[in-house]
Amino acid sequence: MKRTKSLNYYGFTHTGLKREKNEDAYIIHDGAPDDAAPGAQWWVFAVADGIGGHSCGDQASALACRKLKALFAGPISGSEVKRYVKQLENRVHEIDRCIRDAASKEPQCEDMGTTLSAMLVVADVGITAHVGDSRIYRLREGRLSQLTSDHTFVQEMIDEGDLTPAAAAKHPLRNMLTRSVGTQMPLEQVETRVLDLAVGDRFLISSDGLHKMVPADEIAETLKNIGDPRQAADRLLRAALENGGRDNITGIIIRI
Repeated sequence: MKRTKSLNYYGFTHTGLKREKNEDAYIIHDGAPDDAAPGAQWWVFAVADGIGGHSCGDQASALACRKLKALFAGPISGSEVKRYVKQLENRVHEIDRCIRDAASKEPQCEDMGTTLSAMLVVADVGITAHVGDSRIYRLREGRLSQLTSDHTFVQEMIDEGDLTPAAAAKHPLRNMLTRSVGTQMPLEQVETRVLDLAVGDRFLISSDGLHKMVPADEIAETLKNIGDPRQAADRLLRAALENGGRDNITGIIIRI
């Protein structure tokens, strides 16, 4: 677990109980030394989940995280929030192209892809970039909010009023993504959001192997009652495994 003068965070991943390999990946990238001026400090957090059933999903998620870290290897240019948003969005599109280029060189990986949920923390704001059905949550003043949308077929049906959330959980196409990084079709849109940061905020970035196994109220209670990110992570991982561990389980917990 890393501690800085403004952030406390911890990341974890587990294969789960049903899968033979782990197709999830995550990164925590500290972009400046602890003694840097407040405006010069920045961090990148991301979770990627290789698309289940697709070839080379583990390669796609690992490549997405590795490429994101490499793209943020140097100083972040610009001082306006909208520039940070554009930089992060452009880098997700670059990762999309990189995965498709890699797939074109390996026939067995021609349709590989991944979800990607990332948060850039710089100065006093958080900027999220999101594709797929991994999620970013924030707990503030005891209330848990899902900050990202699920880019899935069933979520579209829910949004259109054609399906209830309860029915969606059992729908045979519940895992079908409508947007992903990589695969054969170029990514058209990245969901982005600018967040204010407040002392005491807790964030969770998770793959669906975590948030589909652990109810939202249990996630909220864990983040609320366990201040240490590593201890909270251990509790959430244990809960996901106790509830079946049907998928790979990955998360990053961040405390402001």
